[in-house]
Order: sequence, then structure tokens, then C-alpha cells
Amino acid sequence: MLGRIIREARESSRLDRALFARLVEIDEARLEQLESGLAELLPAEADRCARLLGLRVRDLLKGAAPKAPMALLLRSAYQEGRPSLSELAATGAHKTLGAFLRVVRDFSELESRLGRPAAPPLPKPAPPPAWGHPAEHQARSFREELGLGIEPIASMRTLLSERLNTPLFFVSSEEEPEHEEDEMHSSVDGATTRAPRRAILVNLASSWWRTRMTLAHELAHLLFEHSQEALFSPHRHVFKRPESGWKWRLFPGFADVEIHADAFAACFLAPAEGVRRCIEGKEPSSEAAIARVGTRFGVGRTVAINRLQAVFNLSPQIRREMEDRTAFPRYEADFPGDKVEHGVGLRSGALIPLVIEALKAGKIGKTRAWEYLGLPLTEPAPMLPAPLRQPPIGRESLLATTAQRYLTERYPDRQLHAMRISPAGPQWRIQLAEGGVGERDLRDHRHRAGDVHGREQRRHHGLLVDEEAADHRAPGR
Repeated sequence: MLGRIIREARESSRLDRALFARLVEIDEARLEQLESGLAELLPAEADRCARLLGLRVRDLLKGAAPKAPMALLLRSAYQEGRPSLSELAATGAHKTLGAFLRVVRDFSELESRLGRPAAPPLPKPAPPPAWGHPAEHQARSFREELGLGIEPIASMRTLLSERLNTPLFFVSSEEEPEHEEDEMHSSVDGATTRAPRRAILVNLASSWWRTRMTLAHELAHLLFEHSQEALFSPHRHVFKRPESGWKWRLFPGFADVEIHADAFAACFLAPAEGVRRCIEGKEPSSEAAIARVGTRFGVGRTVAINRLQAVFNLSPQIRREMEDRTAFPRYEADFPGDKVEHGVGLRSGALIPLVIEALKAGKIGKTRAWEYLGLPLTEPAPMLPAPLRQPPIGRESLLATTAQRYLTERYPDRQLHAMRISPAGPQWRIQLAEGGVGERDLRDHRHRAGDVHGREQRRHHGLLVDEEAADHRAPGR
């Protein structure tokens, strides 16, 4: 059965065995054995297969692979040619993207447990007229729908998460994260999903204005791109490689989708009439004009130049001269609402308040809460309020359970029982007893046993257990 599930997972994305094996880090020959039922699927292998499709292990085992949003995107990318998938495999970005989709599943599941209604659809911008730039018109229409006028948007994070009911998740490419899934390669700026609910992922850069631009760009995908339920956005510097001439090809027309999203984001953040008014008679091609637009609307220098060119109809030559200047004053802008200093990590931000609420309301138990948080069941949860931090399973209880399971499997003909637990340096010593009625204490008896790895060792005082080996992450991750 498991072999059929793995084969179904690969076939749902239309990937050949070699590419699927590369993406899930399984040897191709072993993958063939797994699909044929000739090898036993390991938990770590099941987890990587599920993550590639944006599923949790329990979703994969329930047969959710064919309808997974990431499966559709992978299928489209494979049909368009391999370069995009090869880039994903080379950078490892697919790991974070898959983990993001899994967290959104958890988020949606928690909302359902709490009885929250489904997020209402986003307001729709009016269709663009036959004349003018469509992104300019759509951005103006959407601003009017939200009542934003031509003023700067104080915080894109607040607008999206509070007004538009779109949870935001942040990862980084510049720090060493505690968990692999919290780091995104710099070749990807962000991602979106509509299923099972809409959400946005942002790869944080060094500048807050790039975060604002990425949020507006991903908003455009949610508003206008409906051929894919999940989508990611390559960074503009790698979107087209001059040396090779190819672009990322995730599906037909992907380049046009990215160009339109960039244009909408710039027009939405810096509306044309607002740009025109803030110049106040200054030369549009001057550094003073660039700094004023960037400062007022919270955009970077390149976006400010692009908006000045579009609003004042500057020639391509003037725009190039503006972009090529090497000496220009730096400008600062104050948009603290879009400076992300806390909550970086897929399970460190938007998910935590829901977990806390569900725990307090009795909608979930601690084991499921630790699963949502991605924590080992024996570790405390420092991100939770003090009364909720204690782990669902004590360290000693877990070690005793692990040892007892090993004893039962390794010595089925002897009635060996794990008893008292005590630390023994980096390991734990577990006192054993043998027999049913009239148990015989083996504390001072030389007993041939093994640790949880199954290595045979002669030890005094019973079973010697490696704590690291007994530890484990919450199931289903």
C-alpha cells in the first residue's frame, strides 16, 4: 500500500523517477524498490515525499497527493521544461515551499477547530480599460475599493493580515535558522497559496522596502493569477539569466504573470497621482525627486525611478541615466510596521496565537499542539504562556516507553520490564526487572541488552539508553 502511495505521489506531479528521487533525496534505485513494495518506507522518506507536495504525512497516507496544489505546479513546470525544477533542486527552495504549504494546512485546520468562518474573498479590482497600462488601472481600482486614496500605505503587513484576512509567514536567507524549513534560498522572494486558504510567504531581505514590494507582488498573485493554487516568485535577478537567456518557466505565460505582478505592486505602493503631487514642481529625473518618492511611499530606488518614468513619461534613455548614477544620497523612510524583527520562521509567527487559543479552548490537546509547533514531545514550548509550556510527554516517560518497546521486540520470550530511570552521563540508565509473579530485580545482575539502536552491549544495571536516539519530533511532520 505504501508503495502505491509513493508512486501516486510521483505520478500526480508527472515527474519522472530520476527527478522525483532528486527532489526528495532518495536514491533512484531505492525509489523504484519503494514503489514496487520491495523496500520498507522509512518515516524520514515519507516526510520528504509529503513535503515536496506541500502535504503532511497523514495527508499523503490518506491519498491527498493528486489534489495537492504543489503537485499541479510541479506538473506544469515539468511540462514547460526542466530548468525551473532543476533550479529548485539545486537551491533546495522546494523544501521551504513545501513546508510553507504544510503550515498553511495546519493554520486552516486550527481555524476550523475554533469554528472560524472561511475567509471572505478578496475585493476584485475593476477590469482594465482598453487604453492605458492595466496594472496602473487595477492598482487604482483596488485602492479605491479599500478606501486608501493616494496616501502611502503605512503597513502592508497590517493591510494584508488584518484587513484582508491573509496570514503572513516569514523566512530568511541571511541567518542560520534552527530548522531547515525556515531558510529560503535568495533566488526566491516569496510564495502564495489559495488552498486550503489564502496565505503569503515572504523571504526577508536586508531592506524593509523589499519586504513591502514582495508583499504587494504576492497580493497581485492572489488577485489575478487563478491558474495555480500555489505559486512562488523568483527574485528578479535570477528570473532571467543573461548568460543562458532562459527564464523560469513554471507554466505557460509565467513571465508575463511576474511582470504584471511587479507592475501592480509598484503602482499599488506608489499611486500615480500621489507620485505627481509629492514632486511639487521638482525635476522628475532628479535625485531629489527619486528620494522624495522613495521616502514618502516606502519603496526602493529602482521602484521610485520606474514610477517617475511611468508617471512623467520619461524616455528610456533618461531612465537609464537615472539608474546608472553612482553618486546619490541615501534616503530613509519610516515604515516600522513592515520591519520584521520577530516571528521569523514558519511556525514562529501567525500560527502561535491560533495554537494558544485552541489549547485554552480545549479544541486540541498538547500532543497535537506540539505537532503544530514542530516541537519534540519532550521539550517545553517557550513561545507559549507559562501555564501551557510543559511538554505532553516527560523525558523519563518517553525513555521508559522506548526502552520497553525495544525489550519486547528484542526479547519476546522474556518478561523484561523497564523500571527506574537515572542519568548516566550523556546517557540514561534504566533499571530492569524480569518475570511476572515474583519479579527478579536485575539491577546488580550482568544482563546482555542493547540501546534503542539495537546494538548489543554488556552493561551493569540494566538497559543503557541513548537519549538522542529516544528523542523524536512530533509525529506527522
